Amino acid sequence: MDIGGHTISHRYLTTIPRENVENEIKDNKYYLEDIIQKDIDIFCYPGGFYNNYIEKIVKKHFKRARSAKIMRFNKQNSFTFDTSFHFYDRGIKSILKNTIQNDKI
Repeated sequence: MDIGGHTISHRYLTTIPRENVENEIKDNKYYLEDIIQKDIDIFCYPGGFYNNYIEKIVKKHFKRARSAKIMRFNKQNSFTFDTSFHFYDRGIKSILKNTIQNDKI
């Protein structure tokens, strides 16, 4: 189990102006590190929405990132991984949809 960064406002990073993206990411990281007194090395994109620009910014502040896709067990690239399990009640439809869309090994 990891404690990771998310953003300050939980807004989807793909919907905010580019000039606000980095502050959303790094300010949350510093806030969490101040609370737990440990480095935060992992990030999760709010709603799982990101693009190459956002991933580039996240790479400046974190060692790896997770999407919000669940029931997926394959690495997507060398930096961003999908989420295996998500302990939030997303409902059976979401779980089934994500399981069906899961990449096959």
